[in-house]
Amino acid sequence: MNRHIALQLLISFLLGTLALSQKKVADHVKGRHAVDEKVKEDSLEELKEKGGNLFKVGEEVLLLPEVESNLNFDQPKRFPSKKNIQKQKEARDGCFWGRLYIEHWPSPIQYMQAHFGLPAPEGDLKFVLAPDTHSCEEYQVGGGATEGELPVAVIALRGVCTFGNKARAAAKAGAALLVVVNTEAGLEHLPAPDAHDVAISVVSVPRDEGGVLLGHLDRALRPNTAPGSVRGRAVPIMCGARSECRPPLVADQDYIRDLPIG
Repeated sequence: MNRHIALQLLISFLLGTLALSQKKVADHVKGRHAVDEKVKEDSLEELKEKGGNLFKVGEEVLLLPEVESNLNFDQPKRFPSKKNIQKQKEARDGCFWGRLYIEHWPSPIQYMQAHFGLPAPEGDLKFVLAPDTHSCEEYQVGGGATEGELPVAVIALRGVCTFGNKARAAAKAGAALLVVVNTEAGLEHLPAPDAHDVAISVVSVPRDEGGVLLGHLDRALRPNTAPGSVRGRAVPIMCGARSECRPPLVADQDYIRDLPIG
């Protein structure tokens, strides 16, 4: 009997010790978590005090870069000389809007250059649809890899992932241009604080015109349908002192003049 009581007392003691240890561990973890959260809050406060602008992507808090836009809205009002190709290209790269010209398309589609990425690529492009529609997942489009092959412009719908993610996916796929079709009324310069260094040009087009273009590409690129590819060009536009708006690059002007319409 005494042995039985002693055994019960020993078991009770061990259970009590275990419960106390578990409580200490839980308190330690809770305290450590509180410390980590406090450090995180202190770090965020320090960033804010230093002038850091924070933004949130999902659950991740990121710091805005010092350069919030690659665009320069103070464009010169004087068109470069027709003989100075270098100045024409500099003016072209400084444009913050333009028009997409698609072969056999009835009218150009206005676009806005994104706050991030590269200037619009020069020359003809082959327009294709993003395989996942939104350019959020990894894919391959090629373009320009072999001699005579046109660089690729990917058309994608707005939504599902950030503009930065869309641009990175398109750049990794080998595209030279990403065209984001707005899903709301209006047109804007797309922001991507987390992707200012992405090596691709990004533009946005209006919902209605972009939707028609998406439908056209979908039909044109299906198997056993014509045409086999859709060609076009992104043409930056600048406006002079007299509100005359046209491409600063003479080569783009010649392209528009000779473009097949309808």
